[in-house]
Amino acid sequence: MIGAEKGIFLGAEPEDRDFLLLSTTPAVKIFCVGDASIYRTTGRGTVLCDNGKEYPLIEQEIADHQPGRKMFMTFVDSGVMHSPVRFSERMEVINPAAQQAPTVDPARICRGILEGTLLPTREQFNRALAVFHEGQPNGKLMGFCLEHELFEVLTKEYIEALATYLEERIGLLQSGTGKPVTILEVGAGDGRLTHFLKKELDRRGVQGYHIIATDAMGGQWQIRPRYPVNKEVVDMALWDFEPQIVLACWMPRNEDWTGHMRGTPSVEEYMLIGPKDSGTCGLDDETWGKNQEGAQTRYRQEGFERVELPELSALQMGQKDRNGMRFSSTVSFRRLPKEERAEGKNVA
Repeated sequence: MIGAEKGIFLGAEPEDRDFLLLSTTPAVKIFCVGDASIYRTTGRGTVLCDNGKEYPLIEQEIADHQPGRKMFMTFVDSGVMHSPVRFSERMEVINPAAQQAPTVDPARICRGILEGTLLPTREQFNRALAVFHEGQPNGKLMGFCLEHELFEVLTKEYIEALATYLEERIGLLQSGTGKPVTILEVGAGDGRLTHFLKKELDRRGVQGYHIIATDAMGGQWQIRPRYPVNKEVVDMALWDFEPQIVLACWMPRNEDWTGHMRGTPSVEEYMLIGPKDSGTCGLDDETWGKNQEGAQTRYRQEGFERVELPELSALQMGQKDRNGMRFSSTVSFRRLPKEERAEGKNVA
């Protein structure tokens, strides 16, 4: 019901609080009774708070002592309380077509990626890459990674998706043991993957987990840590930290660490990030079971099943990706229940 009987409060104009108007009109400032926050309508039934959070608008009937008359109020539902709308005012709306796209500073974005201090969106990186490598042939991503000795470009979308996956796995493992879950990254390099994952998991309020970055800090790649990284070789890190989940991003060519992971009793899952099914990361047979089938694969013989994660792989940007071809992937290997390990069943 729209009209004088809706949104009547403190003598203000009714349209200042009309639910239909506020829920469908963007860029309207809303002020609430007893609430110091300022809200801005989105035009899709919600408002943005000045703290950056988005809350729904709701309409509720309120008591009225006049028989046959209905009264309605518009509220902002913050999840903690319903704040009644006191009044609103229109904001100056700029024609979107007249707005210029944000200026891309390719040097800043690319420098932040190289230094491990920036987690860009895919769009930001692609736009920066297009400007930074203007005039180069196809394979700009590959050229950028090779030039700067990068293997995987971490993006905001990928970290958020990986955090979502790990949050679910943490909850599942906790429900079975009631104990905190330890996530161990091996071959962590400068520690940026663990750093950004921890930052995202903490932002979500995920409880009952520890995440630790380790690296041998030797060999061909002399990568200096930017974030906290424990200096330990793979087998000793597994022994010392007894993780339930292990992460390995771009395991070195023609080296296999997965035997150590499967041989660690605490490990319930390990995840390999990078090109799959080749010696680019790991070994064809020992790591991926490329020339083996079903129960004959090394990982299956040692009690693990392979689980593809296409929703994560689709968000990756790796050194080998070029001309629309994607090579980087995220693959999980999970410990099988005891009965399946004994039977040695094939996994589809």
